[in-house]
Amino acid sequence: MGGKVGEVIISKEMTPYGLARITESTIHFDHVGIDIMLRFGEVPNVSGALFQAGLRNLGATAINLRELTQLETVAKSPTDPDAGIQFTGDPADWLVTQLMGNFDNAVSELGSIHQPLNVSERGGIYRRDGTGFLFGPVGTPIAYLNSSVCCEKNGRVTFKIAADMSGVRVDPNETRWGQQAVLLMEKPHIACARQADWVAFTHHGRTSKGALDGWCSWYLLDKHVTGQDVLGIVEAVANNPEQLHPGAIQIDDGYQKYDGVWDANHKFPGGMSDYAKRIAEIGARPGLWMALTLIGRHAPWLDDPVNLKAVQGQKFKKESDYRPDESGWLDPTHPRAKAHIVDQVRHAVKNGYTYLKLDFNDHIGEAWYEKKRTSFEVMRDLYTLVRQTAGEDVYILFCTPFPVRAVVGLVDSSRTSYDAHRGGVRMSINQVLRSYDLNNRWFAVDNDCYYLATGLKGIGDVVGGWPIVETYASMMGLSSGAAFTSDMWNWEIFKPYLRHVEIMTPPANERTMVLDIGISKNWPRLVSHVKRPWGKWTVALLWNPNDHDQAVKLDFAKAGLNPAHRHAVWSFWENRFVGIVDSQWKTPALPAAGCQHLCFTDLDQGDGQPRFIGSNLHIFCGAAEIKEFKTSTSGVKMLFTDAGARTGDIYIYSRRPLKMSSASGLSVDSLQAVDEDIWRLGISSRKRGKFQQISLRSGN
Repeated sequence: MGGKVGEVIISKEMTPYGLARITESTIHFDHVGIDIMLRFGEVPNVSGALFQAGLRNLGATAINLRELTQLETVAKSPTDPDAGIQFTGDPADWLVTQLMGNFDNAVSELGSIHQPLNVSERGGIYRRDGTGFLFGPVGTPIAYLNSSVCCEKNGRVTFKIAADMSGVRVDPNETRWGQQAVLLMEKPHIACARQADWVAFTHHGRTSKGALDGWCSWYLLDKHVTGQDVLGIVEAVANNPEQLHPGAIQIDDGYQKYDGVWDANHKFPGGMSDYAKRIAEIGARPGLWMALTLIGRHAPWLDDPVNLKAVQGQKFKKESDYRPDESGWLDPTHPRAKAHIVDQVRHAVKNGYTYLKLDFNDHIGEAWYEKKRTSFEVMRDLYTLVRQTAGEDVYILFCTPFPVRAVVGLVDSSRTSYDAHRGGVRMSINQVLRSYDLNNRWFAVDNDCYYLATGLKGIGDVVGGWPIVETYASMMGLSSGAAFTSDMWNWEIFKPYLRHVEIMTPPANERTMVLDIGISKNWPRLVSHVKRPWGKWTVALLWNPNDHDQAVKLDFAKAGLNPAHRHAVWSFWENRFVGIVDSQWKTPALPAAGCQHLCFTDLDQGDGQPRFIGSNLHIFCGAAEIKEFKTSTSGVKMLFTDAGARTGDIYIYSRRPLKMSSASGLSVDSLQAVDEDIWRLGISSRKRGKFQQISLRSGN
């Protein structure tokens, strides 16, 4: 059907990168009473474009709107001159990367996609040399974004971006806009960060509380957790506050009985408020897991006949309220379903819990179909209500296998992967790396849990052994997101490994780039450039994504290091200086999922004064625990924060000998040369809450 082009409107729109120039065009379809509108925008100095589609209903009857397509392009061949977007070269060299969604394989070669591949929310289409673009949602939060790409066997490529409008009803004389989208023709890690920042700006990302560390009960104790287990953790912290000072202690599934609201079962005889009080007394946030299962998901706690009977026997306003059907599912469309979830949140907060892990959120938007709201808006409405009920001080972790944009600005943290259980850590790695750019923009990312050790008698092994234990801890630390473990701090078998908790506490506040994202099927290089007024260095995690031994290279130029300069290389897990190199670094052969966690310091910058080159006190190698590193012709003065372990080593490059001068708030056990111009400073007995300083003299 044909339409006629209407007026063109020029306007401006604020973005994080300045005012965008927006051109809005309208096509009138008078015979069906519809206007189709398209908004196209450009932002100065940003290599990309904005797209948004809308519909105005000028007819006499309502319209149900399934989707709004704002961009669709077809290339008859990889070099089609008439195509809106050209994919030149071998289609096998182009990679489609899905950056959000619940799946195992995030990357596909364009040439292998012979049926439309659906890409949820954000993704990239890049040639392996970095040519290409990222696409994703920005602008006012309205709807989820669905895209698709296909490369037919004859070489014809199609690409589409559309807003999922969920069948919303558009009444006569009503206008509905879809979600705005951006297409960024920038290198993947630059485009990812820009799009994440853009969403944070328009969705009011909630990051003020930062990332938390601590303990949760799930992976070791499972649903068998008892109140005594929780009090054992509390006692361990109370008896050892220098070493253990968690931000939160969280009780997971297994504590609850169902009696209208979730409350303590027989394993928690003190009542839930008592356990919250005991946790708060040691300075941690009391945390509680709750499943939002009254919305169309099978409720795991209904497997318990006692709980099932309690639900079926409740005296609600109507007998049918919350009663499960024969399959154990609960009616998500009941008018009191939302109110019930709010009741659970209110009850938990009233009992003293200020950290809420809200689980089984996956299908809220789809389950609660509302005629005038998209599924995105339904989810956002619910979490607005949850946030209002919980209050601003309560820390909310949104627990799904992948982040969801609808809750940005309403939750403080979000899971980024499947459960990282002892057999599933390797699968979680593939997922968490997609979300590093979201941390401290949308919320704090949560990689689930790390492990203190493996191979312990009577404790299930972590599949992959020590290599994956160390690699995943490094990934969690370099994410600067949440850092939780479920291993029991009060059990004798774990006490030799408690330093592992210290090095993760608290999370750092840095940015880490996943260098290969978008341009490779595997992402083995993570790089963070740490910059301070007194110095700068680079922390890098090089890990082996294959199932056989393999070395991993880091090209200095590609990683943002000066390839012409000498760099000191220090290894975190080995706690040793490993050499001085330029141009590139190549690891030894690493086992499957094994890593080198390294610190690179440029030795050819500045005035030749001593330089910090490594610290094993914290997983981020000096970024969290060192406040200042002052140098002069007479020596070095270091100031420390409370972050990290009480005992460890600092490595310093100095061409002049170093000698001990003074120390405050800690003990210096040793100062020795371990290589030419390389000095190791052994530290112990760091005092939390005390001024910590070391002074060294330089010269003979």
